[in-house]
Order: sequence, then structure tokens, then C-alpha cells
Amino acid sequence: MPRLVIIGGGISGASMFYHMRELYPDWEVLLLEKGDAVGGINRTIEIAGLRFALGSRYIFGLNDYTVDLVTKLAGGECKRGESVHSVFYKGKYLDFPIQANISGLPFWDRVRCLLGVMGRKFHKKDVKTFEEWALRSFGSGLANRFLLPHNYKCWRVDPSEIDYRGTAQKVTFPRIGDMVVGAVRGKGHKNDEFLYPEGGIGRIIEKMAYGDGTDYEWGKVMAGSMVHAVGMSEKIVTYGP
Repeated sequence: MPRLVIIGGGISGASMFYHMRELYPDWEVLLLEKGDAVGGINRTIEIAGLRFALGSRYIFGLNDYTVDLVTKLAGGECKRGESVHSVFYKGKYLDFPIQANISGLPFWDRVRCLLGVMGRKFHKKDVKTFEEWALRSFGSGLANRFLLPHNYKCWRVDPSEIDYRGTAQKVTFPRIGDMVVGAVRGKGHKNDEFLYPEGGIGRIIEKMAYGDGTDYEWGKVMAGSMVHAVGMSEKIVTYGP
């Protein structure tokens, strides 16, 4: 029987554990988590009857598979909503995503942002970093004024050192028409939709790892297990408290 060890019980590790059951039911799988519970930074805790989310609170990327899976794991107790948050930029609150709602910027800033987008020349084949992707996608006006400094603030890593393939997926890319409308009178693009499990994001991860509350026959989740060494050539994982 093939064997697999998954190190880390965050949302990625728990998702892999869950999908192994669907795709490779004949594999033996062990999920090791050094904390006292799965979830990593994406956990939901209750204190005095109040529910708190540690890390993510909702799920973006609402393709059909994600919606169906999250709804299934949450037992149908999900809400679908629209994000209403804003970005505080240059002394004003601008609706998110700011690239489609720049009417609050000074006139010439708006002009430069729009000209940059309209004059962009995007050649995806030679784009490697998030900085290159932002400049090619939105032009220097919007990229240098907002996207690049904002993402540096979020990630604390220079955009020239970030691979664009993962990060770019998190950036809303509105149509040119929406951006023009947003530059003139705002509301050029509605905020992204999200899916919120009423039991919290932690419930989804727990369902991925534990299912109905018991370990699967083909796999086991071990919380409180620290990985001490990984022997790649010997294919041995040493772990313990």
C-alpha cells in the first residue's frame, strides 16, 4: 500500500488529506500537526458564546467546485455575500477593488492610471514576478501608485521577488469599461463575492481532517506531533511530542 505523510494541518494540509480520500482511497495517509488542533492560523474558537476567527473568515474563488465542496462540508450552513470594505488611500476611503474605483484620486492621478491601463502591452510568456505582472496588466500609473506598494505592505516582500502565478490570482482584474466608470463617478465594479460558513472557517478544516468525528480507515490525523527530521533518501519521517 502506498504511504503518504502530510506535514502541517493548516487549510492546505487538511485539504490534501481530504482529497486523498477522494482520489486515492487505497493510500495510507498520515497528517501531522504540531499544534493541539488542525487549522493552523485558520481556526474558529468560541469564548463565552462568541465565535472568533483566527486568520481567514471567509472563502473567495467561488468556482462551482469550491462552492459545492464548502457547502457540503458546512452541512449547507453557508452564507454568500459581497465584501463591502474600502481602502484608505491618500486620506480618502476608496471602494475595493481600488483599481476600478479611483474617482477619489486627484484628477491627473486618475488620468495617468487610465492611460497606463489602456496603453499596456501584456506578454504573459516572459512575465515571472508580481511586479512585472502588475506593470504589464495595469500600467505604471496604477501599479506604482497603488498595487505594488499595497502588496509590499501586505506581504512585506518586494514584489520583484514574488512569483506572479499565485499572487496575481488574488488581485481583481476589472474590465476597462468598469475602470473608466470607476474613475469618473465611482462604483465601477462591485466587490468580490465570498462564501462564509456559519460555523466559521475552522469547521470546514475540521470536516476535511476528521469527517464525521472519527479517523478514516485509510488515514490518521495526529495533532500535537512535531516533525523532528525528514530523511528524503530513506523516506523516513521522525516525529513525536
